[in-house]
Amino acid sequence: MDKQTFLDKVVFGYIKKDLENMRDKIRPQPTTIGNINFPLALCVLAYMEYLGSFLLGHPAGFSRSVRKYISKCFTNPDEYPVEILRDIFRNGLAHEYFARGSISRDGERPAIYKEIREVVLDSETLVNDFLESLNKFKQELEDDIPKG
Repeated sequence: MDKQTFLDKVVFGYIKKDLENMRDKIRPQPTTIGNINFPLALCVLAYMEYLGSFLLGHPAGFSRSVRKYISKCFTNPDEYPVEILRDIFRNGLAHEYFARGSISRDGERPAIYKEIREVVLDSETLVNDFLESLNKFKQELEDDIPKG
């Protein structure tokens, strides 16, 4: 698959459309169960690792790939400490289906914040920041596409 097809079909097709549908069709309702906080967060974290490996040129594991993706594509990279994303959220969600902190869906900033006894990731803010970052990712990859 060439880069343009990858961008059109995978990045702006599968990844972006799935996340927009998840975010927009299942809106959060305060104090209820079923707001897809965990699936939204896990999908975005997996997508950042996947797309970050393209920026690096090879698979390099979660921390290196996500660090590269956030630094190149997010407008607010300081809001997303990679070690916290990995240790507290990604590892818990991927291996146990429960984060080692809390995951909200309030759409508030900062995306990661400290509560009295735990760290919280706002999955609504994360998904919105990630969706916004896809245009920058496209720009980064298109810089390598020969014009013809």
